[in-house]
Amino acid sequence: MKSSRTVAWLLAAGALLALPSAGRAQEAVITGRVADSTGGVLPGVTVTAVHEATGNTFLGVSDETGIYRIPVRIGGFRITAELQGFATVTRSGVTVLVGQTVTIDVQMVPSSFQESVTVTAEAPLIDTRQSTVGANLDSRQLSEIPLSGRNWTELVILMPGSRANEVGTNGTGGPVARTGRSGGTQGTYQVNIDGQQVTQTVAGTFTNPNFSRESIAEFQFISNRFDAAQGRSAGIQVNAVTKSGTNAFEGSFSGYFRNSKWGSPDFIRRTILPYSNQQIVATFGGPIKTDRLHFFGHYEVEREPRVVAFTTPWPSFNQDLRGNRMEHKAGARVDWDMGGQRRLAVSSNFWSQMLPNRFDLNSSTDHPSATTRELARMQRVNAQLTQVLSNRAVNVVNVGVYRQTSDETSYIGDDKVGKIQFNSALSVGPGLTDVGRTPFRWNPTTYTFRDDVTLSFNARGRHDLKFGGEYLFNTISDMFWCNYCRGWLDARGGAVPRNIEQIFPVWNDPSTWRLDDIPGSVLVRYRKAFGDPHMEETKHMPGVWIQDDWSITSKLTLNVGVRYDVEVGAFAENLGLEVRPFLPPNRKADRNNVAPRVGFAYSMTDTTVVRGGYGRFYAQMFARDSFYTHALMQTVIPEIRYDGRPNFASNPFNGPEPTYEQVVARTCPATNNAPGCYRLDLTRINSPSMDIPYSHQSSVGVQQQIGTEIAVTADFVYTGLKNTEIIRNVNLTYNPATGVNYPFTDLSRRAFPDWGLANVVRFSQDGYMNDYALQTGFTKRFSRGYQLSGTYTAGMVKDADPPPVSATLGPDGYVRYAPLPFQSPPDFGGQYTYAVTDQRHRATLNGVWELPYDFQLSGLYFYGSGMRFAAAFGGDTRNVGSGGSNRFNPATGEIVPRNSFVGKPLHRVDTRILRRFSLGRGVAVDGIVEVFNLFNHRNYGNYVTTINAANFGAPVAQDNVAYKPRQFQLGFRATF
Repeated sequence: MKSSRTVAWLLAAGALLALPSAGRAQEAVITGRVADSTGGVLPGVTVTAVHEATGNTFLGVSDETGIYRIPVRIGGFRITAELQGFATVTRSGVTVLVGQTVTIDVQMVPSSFQESVTVTAEAPLIDTRQSTVGANLDSRQLSEIPLSGRNWTELVILMPGSRANEVGTNGTGGPVARTGRSGGTQGTYQVNIDGQQVTQTVAGTFTNPNFSRESIAEFQFISNRFDAAQGRSAGIQVNAVTKSGTNAFEGSFSGYFRNSKWGSPDFIRRTILPYSNQQIVATFGGPIKTDRLHFFGHYEVEREPRVVAFTTPWPSFNQDLRGNRMEHKAGARVDWDMGGQRRLAVSSNFWSQMLPNRFDLNSSTDHPSATTRELARMQRVNAQLTQVLSNRAVNVVNVGVYRQTSDETSYIGDDKVGKIQFNSALSVGPGLTDVGRTPFRWNPTTYTFRDDVTLSFNARGRHDLKFGGEYLFNTISDMFWCNYCRGWLDARGGAVPRNIEQIFPVWNDPSTWRLDDIPGSVLVRYRKAFGDPHMEETKHMPGVWIQDDWSITSKLTLNVGVRYDVEVGAFAENLGLEVRPFLPPNRKADRNNVAPRVGFAYSMTDTTVVRGGYGRFYAQMFARDSFYTHALMQTVIPEIRYDGRPNFASNPFNGPEPTYEQVVARTCPATNNAPGCYRLDLTRINSPSMDIPYSHQSSVGVQQQIGTEIAVTADFVYTGLKNTEIIRNVNLTYNPATGVNYPFTDLSRRAFPDWGLANVVRFSQDGYMNDYALQTGFTKRFSRGYQLSGTYTAGMVKDADPPPVSATLGPDGYVRYAPLPFQSPPDFGGQYTYAVTDQRHRATLNGVWELPYDFQLSGLYFYGSGMRFAAAFGGDTRNVGSGGSNRFNPATGEIVPRNSFVGKPLHRVDTRILRRFSLGRGVAVDGIVEVFNLFNHRNYGNYVTTINAANFGAPVAQDNVAYKPRQFQLGFRATF
């Protein structure tokens, strides 16, 4: 792997050195038409945009149609238009946000009438040339809206089109909305910092890094139909820009403090749980050379003693686990205006977190031994370079490195203690319920190389043509993928034993556990992985695109583009793996991912724009899809069925554990099904027909600016996600008379009797999700002492639960899948209905008010109607082995409707009051009081959905600020 990293670094260095010049990557665009007082266009006008904070100068010249176009950085600008014989025109107060194309038309008069004209005018609030559906959150909102925990990505829930109820501590992992448009479905959410992708794509459950709120200047949220220059997301793009220095030396030192003494009782335990949080932040920036070279840096440390409170039906399991979460965030950025329209920006971040208790567990049903701890780190560096080649052409190069490491371990030190799964969703032992993945270690590193070219020309209208390519090289040199390596005991053959608390008397001392007291009536099987769980992997992700924003007339612009992406290694196809009869060798990468996009923006008036369009968008695969397949090359998982022995739970192999070689030699295929042979479990294997998920997105809507301060938007949007993940045990056969499977425990009725589980993952047209919504928003820009924004979304989400399939051997000796020739009961699939992500209504409001006597008030309101959850019975009610819906009640024959449990509505009001004390000479201190969940509304994000659990329907404790009782945060901020 050293050679791969060396090659990658050499390519990065070569890309930088090959540039004739370099500069700041394009964050936004100022464009417009220059005309004289009669309306005639003026070519050759020199338009200068001066960035007021840094003094950086950006130049453009109007073409033969009077159009100028200037790529700029975010911030406030003073724009000057000059042409011999005409009075110089200056416009100040123009603010540009990330991703915006701001239209500033200029009218010039002969100099004989007037030598110069100065106008103060703000940028329009609507975009007359882009049809993408999105919005911006500016620097004032980002710094002043109250945030418990100060996680800036939580502000995503305030954006039009967001369907998230929470964001959580997973930082750039995305909102936890459990929806295809907001991060819960594979490859539907991506965060980019300074143009560099920073969303971790190993799997949805792994920790993503946090970036300090003090490091982010602002961000853009695109909920539907981003243009072809962006990809690897079938849903949402978030584009953030880090802060930079200015021509003034400025710094800050801040502290923020929360404590349970100032809070309210926990909603579930009905007592005040011990809690405290302290955050200390320092920033400093300024000029290295005035107007040319600037720097900015920050450092933040957070300490949070935390408690995980268990609320299971078994009192002795209800421990309060305490630990200290420590988090460090640091970063720096340098911006260099090299002159000659050449700019360079380099930014870097570091993050580390010690998480004492990961919250993959369910504290209302899990045993406390399921808790794990994690040490995670991230380092990234990114260089963005721009050269204005001519008045019509701009070249941007982006080179970056992004690296994460994670080390997850158990509180149960004995690595021979595995996972035990009972009914009622009770899980004992470390790691995730399904695989017992602990310990776990990984270190993905992604090298990014990107080149963008923008070319403007006139041909039957104005064309702003963007084209380019990128290459992402992902490498993992140290992966410890411990699926079932500690063993997994299935004890779901009956109700949870009445003496369960006596079986596990001391939660963290396995030497006291009396496993042989588990009654044989509940024991089903045991499985354990043998072999080497260490892996190394690489993935290659090239992409190319072309995008044309074609202004056919002054009123109509077409946004037309196409993008092509490939992921080599997404399914471990580059490893040449064969698992007969389920996976033939040498499967090919999915290479037909062509994504066309088309949209329009039509200006009915200067203040009314109708927009719409359609596009196809491909996701980026989670790396777990290759890990599971790769693991099959190095490990085997034998299925050991309960044989009636009283010591089966403690000694499933009835003697010493076998070695990897001994297991392989004793498998059923290797011994021609000799008595006592091992049937191997395929706990997750990719189907050869898997393709990368994608979505169809379309929208139609209107933007309306009211006066100079207010804009409203309304868009009907559709996202249709295709090739969604389906995982089923295909080692089953079905009774044609009833449509029900023969019991998986009946070896003679298995489709492949010499195998155990065969959980095959298929991405097919049978799996799909449709999201329909009317999303509206309004914004009132800051003026007359206040700023206000709000959103309302009405929508529904439906998805398909595909019917079961018949698995048979084809003439080539490999498995073929076909629909069953008869009907199955509805709990087996075949239904298209409301998804667990369905939420009908959500509304948000946020504002900032400057008050007399140096006071400031800010706040937000969030409302979300109840979301759906999948209610099911505990245990394998249809005896399918794995992956069943468990909606069938064997006692009554009842089949529970799919996704029938609806949670309670969410209401939350957060507010902040700030008082500034000016100390003179540019020094000030702000005193800050923030209150979260001001009215102490009982908000719940999860529930016990196991129908036969004693506490069915009870809310589940979640470690997220969205569901906390009322909390206070006190803070200070000193600026100088």
